[in-house]
Amino acid sequence: EVAASVPRRPIELRECAECGLVFNAAYGEGHGFYDSGYENRQSHSKAFRRHLTWLSTLIGAYLDTARPRILEVGCGKGQFLQQLAEMTGGEAEGYDTTYEGPNRLGDVTFYKEYLSAERVRGHFDAIICRHVIEHVPTIGSFLASLAKIARAAGDPPVFLETPRLEWILQHKSAWDIFYEHCNYFTEAALAGLCSRYGFKVLAHLPAFARQYQVLILEPDRADQDSGASVIHAIAQISQEAVIGLSRVIERESAGGTWAIWGAGAKGACLANRLPPGNLCMIFDTNPAKHGCYVPGTRIPIVAPTHEALASISLVVIMNPAYQDEIREQLGHMGYRGRVLVLDESFS
Repeated sequence: EVAASVPRRPIELRECAECGLVFNAAYGEGHGFYDSGYENRQSHSKAFRRHLTWLSTLIGAYLDTARPRILEVGCGKGQFLQQLAEMTGGEAEGYDTTYEGPNRLGDVTFYKEYLSAERVRGHFDAIICRHVIEHVPTIGSFLASLAKIARAAGDPPVFLETPRLEWILQHKSAWDIFYEHCNYFTEAALAGLCSRYGFKVLAHLPAFARQYQVLILEPDRADQDSGASVIHAIAQISQEAVIGLSRVIERESAGGTWAIWGAGAKGACLANRLPPGNLCMIFDTNPAKHGCYVPGTRIPIVAPTHEALASISLVVIMNPAYQDEIREQLGHMGYRGRVLVLDESFS
């Protein structure tokens, strides 16, 4: 009765025209598949044990230390990680919310939880992730997170194993399409996704009678420089630059009224980002903007004139490319106040 009451979910496969990922568009998380009743061990089969021995030997060939440290993300019940630790003479850590058993078995420590880069404990010589990515709907985020874990672990090789969509298609194996697998990867699609989200592909091998594919990866530091760190830098700018500029303006204007020169995108953005204060107008040489107001504010846009400048203690030049031209105009109009150019040295 319990088995009969388990709901069957819809499968609506889609293919991404850009990266080639095949995925179940009807997949939804939170259905409780991976509880204590989830059982996925295949090691009772001699044929599968031969595959695990082959995979252990492959990984062992990449380990050049007498006592390697091995990390497995999504270790399941932990049998493969124990076998690998015993064969290589190393110690290991495994993470999986479905793990059942003692926290430590021999030289292997298990954690019934998810792992993030911030929680990586020291250097590792290899990272394993077997038959996980086909279950993860947010595959890009997961691969990016796995790359961060690898960087935090000292850039070891990463061994990724998952089914091959080519085998399913070649063998017309419709029973290999099921709800728990929300992703299906051709070799090209998976290699492309790994490259996109932070890895270099060192090797790509078929396995287990070509039903599976094994990728050997390493973290791509160039990707880190152009990806996640850029977002981090933007976040820092958003938090720090506006606050810093506010302080500089307060100091340079000495509490008086001040103006922005340039009512384009930069000036409009700054006028909306700064807290309310003594910004009284924005100068612009475009006559079509005169008499208008900055969107999102009540700040007027005016022509730069001697009369308008008379009450201004500070002019903030938004774009340093125009500073020579603007300074020349300010000089012609007899402006004697301070000028602040928003370049990399403004703070």
